[in-house]
Amino acid sequence: MPDERWRKKAEILHVEETHQGIWLADGRVQGVPRFVYDEETVERMRLGYMCVNCQEPFEHAWPERCHVCGCAVASKQAEFFAQEYGGEVDLSPKTPVFDGGIHERAAQAKENGHA
Repeated sequence: MPDERWRKKAEILHVEETHQGIWLADGRVQGVPRFVYDEETVERMRLGYMCVNCQEPFEHAWPERCHVCGCAVASKQAEFFAQEYGGEVDLSPKTPVFDGGIHERAAQAKENGHA
């Protein structure tokens, strides 16, 4: 059986809502999310082994066009990747996690003047 690791799907770690959208002719608005990928997926896109538009994996790098969405991979993907890829994203919680029980939280709230 031939090696088919190239078929591995994109690993999406997080989807962020954006304030961008596409307004359709019938009045509906289709949102444009921002995807956060794992390092391997980003590298496959950078090297031309995955479509940056629809995340379709390719057996061979830099096909003329994506066979799923028709995106011009060979001529446009490197430029699009350079413009759109923003680097690493920190997915850790923005607020500290408090491990104490109810009594510890009540004492801390009292200390902070919230009780």
